[in-house]
Amino acid sequence: MADIKISIAKTLVNEGGYDNDPNDSGGATKYGVTQRDITGLPGFPTDVKDLTEAQATDYYEHHYWAKFGGAGHFAQVNFPMIEDQPVLDKLLDMSVLFGVGEAVILIEGVLGLVADGLFGPHDLVAVNEAEPTSLVQGFKTVLVSHAIGIANAQPKDREFLAGWIKRINS
Repeated sequence: MADIKISIAKTLVNEGGYDNDPNDSGGATKYGVTQRDITGLPGFPTDVKDLTEAQATDYYEHHYWAKFGGAGHFAQVNFPMIEDQPVLDKLLDMSVLFGVGEAVILIEGVLGLVADGLFGPHDLVAVNEAEPTSLVQGFKTVLVSHAIGIANAQPKDREFLAGWIKRINS
């Protein structure tokens, strides 16, 4: 089985440290965790600037990972059962970048499944039966197209396109 801690560690690197770009609709973030994400959560700082890497990891494990798949009722049953590490790495990272439901919809489309944004049992079987390298490559292709679509639809986000594509292809 793939290891979520490895995937989270890669996402933390991709997200980087503190940022508060006025053009980023996510607002202030650190390690990809927004101020909105942690406001009022017990055990987390009041200011995202003070978030530690360990706290960010905890956040992803308990407040993000557990909700993976939109409504979340499939997440803890199925995501930990993804067999291929690079598939899990890319799926988690793109879920942080574009949103969980959107990432799941996109990979469901690559797999030829009904795109409902919930990672259910059929999704798990399809992911684990797919040839991993081809699946990740197909997912990257769809993700680049998705990123371009966002930039075209929301001109203020165009400045982020090159970075998104670099991250998608990493």
